[in-house]
Amino acid sequence: MLFRSPRFRYRLIGSHLTERIGRDMTGKFFDDVPEPRYRERLYDWHGGVVTERIPRAGVTTRRLLDRWEPYEILTLPLSSDGTEVDMTLTGIYYRDD
Repeated sequence: MLFRSPRFRYRLIGSHLTERIGRDMTGKFFDDVPEPRYRERLYDWHGGVVTERIPRAGVTTRRLLDRWEPYEILTLPLSSDGTEVDMTLTGIYYRDD
């Protein structure tokens, strides 16, 4: 398991995504993501949002349950004090929905 600073934790994962990925990651850390390459992508993506303090959007693919899944993603930086980003909000739209 990798240790990173900051550590990211899934506060809530929607039921549709939980069903699609085959596990509920609610309350778990990015460190708990079993796929090393996807875990690295998560850290890079969210770390960039925190560092740059700007939203990120993209279109990409992910391997889920032995198939490639294309999706669109939007991640927004959130701040409890109006300055430092201490949370991100992400929406994912799988293109076959």
